[in-house]
Amino acid sequence: MGQYKLTVVDIDNKDGNGLEEWRAIVEAHGGIPETYTVRSPSGGRHLYFWIPKEYPAPTSNKTFSPNIDISGENSLVVGEGSTTCAEVDPGGRIKTGAYVAVNAGTPIAVAPDWFVQKIQRENREPSQMRSSEYPAKAHSELVEDSRMALGYIDPGIRRDDWLKIIAALHDLGDAGYALALEWSSRWSRFNRKQFDAEWKSFNGRREVQLSTLFFMPVRTRLMLRR
Repeated sequence: MGQYKLTVVDIDNKDGNGLEEWRAIVEAHGGIPETYTVRSPSGGRHLYFWIPKEYPAPTSNKTFSPNIDISGENSLVVGEGSTTCAEVDPGGRIKTGAYVAVNAGTPIAVAPDWFVQKIQRENREPSQMRSSEYPAKAHSELVEDSRMALGYIDPGIRRDDWLKIIAALHDLGDAGYALALEWSSRWSRFNRKQFDAEWKSFNGRREVQLSTLFFMPVRTRLMLRR
């Protein structure tokens, strides 16, 4: 899908409203194709869609309704197979549990035009900036989001996927280096000299965006490096 990029509709259903709001929006716009969907422990949904690469994939809150967010470039999505450690809330709703695919095997669909145009209109800020161009607060949030994402990824993944993560973290500068080093060193066959050489090889290059890190499978299903 080289001509597309990922975006995720994050539906919050803790109060029982998000799914109803989404159904109403979809019906009002003439429908939306079935796509790969993950159910959160609180009953929400993460709907994955492809959008054309030439359009920004902005991350925005409450784009469609108070209970629906859009997770696009430079955002974090908790994926299938992850488990939260939250407690039961005051209303008695259990938030601890696993993120489960409700339609495993269903491919990610290409979003319809109305959806693509809607998220473009709600895009208030550029989504293609380098991390160094973000305000300081936003940069620190990206660092913390990246740290969280790395916690779900085994550093012993295939070499080509490991390099993609290193390249993505390179966009965070010194903070990215520290994260990459900390994460990579957890692998039993870690080689510091090789790591530094690979890190330096990405100087002046920006072949992989940071968003690549956030869409890596959080349940390690990749082949281990040999």
